[in-house]
Amino acid sequence: MQMLRLNKQYVIPELYLKAAGELLFILLALCWAITMTTGSRAFVANNPLLDRVGYNNLCIGFDTSPAREVGQLLYYPLVYMAIRFAWTDMQRTKLTEDQLTPGVARLAMWADVLYMISVCVFGLIFVVPPMVSMWGHTFLFHQYILARLLVAWTNIYEYNATRTVATKTWCFMWVYTVASIGSVLCCELSYAMFDLHNCGRVQVGSNCMPDLQKPQAPYIPWYITAFFDYLWFVCLAVGSFYMPLAEVICLTFEIKELDSLPSYSKVDQAEEEPGKTTAINRIPRKGLACCR
Repeated sequence: MQMLRLNKQYVIPELYLKAAGELLFILLALCWAITMTTGSRAFVANNPLLDRVGYNNLCIGFDTSPAREVGQLLYYPLVYMAIRFAWTDMQRTKLTEDQLTPGVARLAMWADVLYMISVCVFGLIFVVPPMVSMWGHTFLFHQYILARLLVAWTNIYEYNATRTVATKTWCFMWVYTVASIGSVLCCELSYAMFDLHNCGRVQVGSNCMPDLQKPQAPYIPWYITAFFDYLWFVCLAVGSFYMPLAEVICLTFEIKELDSLPSYSKVDQAEEEPGKTTAINRIPRKGLACCR
């Protein structure tokens, strides 16, 4: 829905972030449909995640073939939207930094950089399946959860610097924060206690296998972890209705001849001095798209 609202003349960075969230939700839904209608369905009933937390996280849907390959293809548009958001948000922060405190401006810039790195690292989730390493696979997901939470909060503080944040947005952000941190903490604790009880026995890859003679219930009751986990995905789906839109970046485009640009024409017309070379050579192009 957010992708339909994107406009190449007016840039609203938040629309890209919302579009990335919606694409992740669509990716998960489609991968689950593929998993449940193919031979991978057996994995849903028997996998390392069930041994540790007692329920199936939605990411199980793209942990096996052919859903994993389809999910990887669908992930590329998400990466574009996420990086496009972070880049345009950095541009807007630079344009409005006189309205922000130095601390908020720096935090916003670093949060955007971290988010771009995070969304690229998250792609490794299709390379490191849970059967190879539950800790590695889950870390890739958790770092994305926390990076996205950080960038959402910095956007709220940027917005709050020049206007009033609606009460419904504050409520959403606190629910989203509780869901994000709760999901990560419950999952990590359950993993750690499972390994404490079972490591030193049989291992597959880097995963400890459960003791079938003395089965252990998840350290955190499954319904508590599942509550935070599924709540995070709900926030991902409905965030478009609660996150505010800040300043719009307006662009104008025109076509100019390359030689008409001062930085190029000066180099073209200048004579090279003996023993020196010009930094830019003449580029024989018919025209150049300009944005200002």
